[in-house]
Amino acid sequence: MDTDDPFFPWIRIARGLDHIMASKLHLFFTGTDDANKKQRKDNDMYERVKKRLLPKTVDEVADLLIGDLMAGDAQVLSRIDDAGFNRLYQDVAAYIIDEFQIWTANPELLHSCFEQARDNVAAFDPALIILNRVRQKLTSSEGVVIIT
Repeated sequence: MDTDDPFFPWIRIARGLDHIMASKLHLFFTGTDDANKKQRKDNDMYERVKKRLLPKTVDEVADLLIGDLMAGDAQVLSRIDDAGFNRLYQDVAAYIIDEFQIWTANPELLHSCFEQARDNVAAFDPALIILNRVRQKLTSSEGVVIIT
């Protein structure tokens, strides 16, 4: 991969988000082995706990995704142009939908996405709404503390 490519940081961020979130959630919910995963998946209590831990708002998801970014990647993402943002969206949209179970098991988050898109329901896309919120939070200076 050519590191001089202007999209290189976004490719790394997309892959990093996917790897970090998948790894964290896999270890948290399933333990370290597949046998443990099957045993827990068969347990109704596990499913209730898992559902309760899903983020319920667009802001909660945005905060989770931002929290998993390295400082340098967050800084680059805060300055992304529209072409780079669209490329990032293409790389991570399906992951966001699946990971946060937007269509299958997270009606609260789906409702939060609808609330954010109430002016443009015809173009409703939960992943795009979430990524736009991430972008908005990273470009605003409100609540940002830089430690050097």
